[in-house]
Amino acid sequence: MDAEQQQVLEYFIEEARENLDTIEKGLMDLVATSQDTERINELFRSAHSVKGGAAMLGLQSIQHVAHRLEDGFKVLRDQPEVASPEAQSLFLQGFDFLCNLLEHLQNNGDLEAEYTRQIIEQSDPAFTELQALLSAASQTTPQAPQVDRWESLLAATPTASTPAAADDAVTGLLQQLLEQFRAEETAEQRQQILQTCQQLRDLSAETAWQYLLDICARAIAKPENSFAQLAAVVVRNLKQASDQWQLGRADQVAVTPALARLAGGATDPYTATVVSIPIEPNEAARALAASFERAQLLVLATQLVQVLREG
Repeated sequence: MDAEQQQVLEYFIEEARENLDTIEKGLMDLVATSQDTERINELFRSAHSVKGGAAMLGLQSIQHVAHRLEDGFKVLRDQPEVASPEAQSLFLQGFDFLCNLLEHLQNNGDLEAEYTRQIIEQSDPAFTELQALLSAASQTTPQAPQVDRWESLLAATPTASTPAAADDAVTGLLQQLLEQFRAEETAEQRQQILQTCQQLRDLSAETAWQYLLDICARAIAKPENSFAQLAAVVVRNLKQASDQWQLGRADQVAVTPALARLAGGATDPYTATVVSIPIEPNEAARALAASFERAQLLVLATQLVQVLREG
């Protein structure tokens, strides 16, 4: 495994552990969690994020187990009444299998075929039993008419395709991007990577998403940035952004300071306008609001917060 692959893998493991921590806390009292819409959505989002990251890296066993957890959380999100101690026990069994896979990956740097086969064989019966339990409970539980808040949230965000199709397209292009970064560094290969970025940009008309891809393209176009430098930073930014976009949070897509540095500063890629900023904070805020679009202001605010944290 080369340096950029290792760094991307470490980022995935770090984020996956954060998501698993969220899931574990929610499962400790599943009945109470299921009555809190935001908490059950957090579990769904966490499983979705692990699934997407694993798919991008080709970690099919982690993708499979995370997907089955996600399916279970979807039922709870739609019908919280089906939560029970029995369901909690089965969810925890499935969760333990996911933890085992991630721990093995972290300790060994890989998931051997025989090990993953055993995990899948052991975990599938628990998930099948869980789905049967949830299905049976849903058939005996009166269902009041309700609006699926999750799907409404996704539908509220204009995209170039349906959420499911866009999710698959982003994952496929991110996998392609990783493979391109692993190739020999040539001017032709850099152009191919830029073409993939353009394909990603074309997936959505959201300003913040397109702005992020423009910044990625600026960083990639700089020959002084090696593929090893670019791979981890660019792919991580795009993975985090695609998670926000697919979850209906396109306005939270932002450029990280590391990517901004590789791009030579996250200035507006369309113009080189210089903005004069007054010293007085309120006047400075008004000047910025008058000079930038909302998506750019969100990027600026995110970077300022990051700088303060690092300082």
